[in-house]
Amino acid sequence: MQSLLKNRKVPLLYIIEILLFVFITILAFNPSIWADEVFSMDIIKRPYSEIIDFTASDVHPPLYYFILKIFVDIFSFSNISAIYVGKIVSIIPLALTVFYLGKKVRDNFGFLCSAIFSICVICMPKMIDYALEIRMYSWGLFFVTASFLYAYDIITKKTVLSWIFFTIYSLLAAYTHYFSLISVAVIYVYLFIVCIRQKQLIKWLICSAVTVIAYLPWLMVVIKQLAVVSADYWIEPITFRTIINYVIFPFREWGSRLGYIPAVFLIFVFLVVLILGIKKTIKINKNLSQKTVYIMMGFVVLISTVLIGIIVSFIMRPVFVERYMVPALGCFWLCFAYFLSLLKDKKRLFSVISAVVILLSLFNTAVVAKNEFEILNGFKKYDSVLQSIDDNDIIITNSSHIRGATTYYRNMKCYLWDPNNDYVPNALYKANSVTVNNFDTIQDWAKNNKTIWYFENDNTNSLIESCYNDNELTSEFIGNYKLEFYRINLYEIKSN
Repeated sequence: MQSLLKNRKVPLLYIIEILLFVFITILAFNPSIWADEVFSMDIIKRPYSEIIDFTASDVHPPLYYFILKIFVDIFSFSNISAIYVGKIVSIIPLALTVFYLGKKVRDNFGFLCSAIFSICVICMPKMIDYALEIRMYSWGLFFVTASFLYAYDIITKKTVLSWIFFTIYSLLAAYTHYFSLISVAVIYVYLFIVCIRQKQLIKWLICSAVTVIAYLPWLMVVIKQLAVVSADYWIEPITFRTIINYVIFPFREWGSRLGYIPAVFLIFVFLVVLILGIKKTIKINKNLSQKTVYIMMGFVVLISTVLIGIIVSFIMRPVFVERYMVPALGCFWLCFAYFLSLLKDKKRLFSVISAVVILLSLFNTAVVAKNEFEILNGFKKYDSVLQSIDDNDIIITNSSHIRGATTYYRNMKCYLWDPNNDYVPNALYKANSVTVNNFDTIQDWAKNNKTIWYFENDNTNSLIESCYNDNELTSEFIGNYKLEFYRINLYEIKSN
């Protein structure tokens, strides 16, 4: 009877998951993107050899861009359709995590654990956000989680095939993001300890050697990138508040105004589940079982990744931001799902916690949907103005991020107002973006009856202030616009 019930539940779970992915896919048809996504869309217009060169000069490995380029080249026919394809490409690894890896979770840890894992991976904070972003984080999540699950196969089945899959997914993670590399490195260390006890050390050494050799082609690039990062990098110094944000990040949906309240509540729920789950398994086994230690490593992988990021940031310079935690979140939510599934015998407690998880999942999903629709409406308003600008007009902005988006949506030159002349040009934007740091140049444009549009993201290096102090130019405020999280004031600058 129990088996029959489970067989009925599995299709129902699949139906719910499919409906959620249909909903997420609908959200993907939003053409609004921010600066990092613009970078992704611009870089894949280059040949594969140039992608390697550009990523070598940036701070990420190239695998994600290869994946993105393949899909966009096949399925897109315009800049806007390429955005839709790019977002769907980021949904694919989330679907693989839920359906493909979810089956492995069910086979190893039971249906209930798999169901909770699926809900968390789809609906917990940040999951949909990064499944809709044209970046590598959802792919890092899939590869790291796959590596972690095949590590369990190595421990329990000890087959050569498990080692092969573990090595492949670990390498894919390493070539996707450097903090994915750190996450799988933590898994390697854990496996090293286990393999000593299980007398599998030779297999571990072979696997490690293959991984290192396969990563050697990119290792020299990593060394060069470390030199660049140590000299100058955009990430702000880590403070106490930054560390608090690391703790909150997996539990808080960024778009909610009251996001800290459910985040703190969810942290409390996680700690309760973790403590009670460990307590129960010790009671059953009289000590920590091999399975329990493995599951706890899901939490350790996340914590270790953050700690290593913090340590490197203090030793060298800041290199870690919250979103670099995303690849390790699959391991983290597997830990939560397993320990919650252990509490099923405590029916009242389990029902309450499950209800909380489901309600918070619905809340997070609703917040994401609301944010996406607001972003879409903001984009429509912004794009209507941008498309109304004549090709012969002059566009100026004080934001390199706005400049990148403008050149993507409109194939026309966009000037970055840089009176301090401290802008370092990005090779990707050289064709359509240049700097202007001389106010006389703008005066000459206006005298020659050029229509000048100024997209101001903030008051830093404000061109409008210069216009106020000048007798030859005047500025007319056109309106407020919003692109993603950029707030834009649009002005038309004219000659008096």
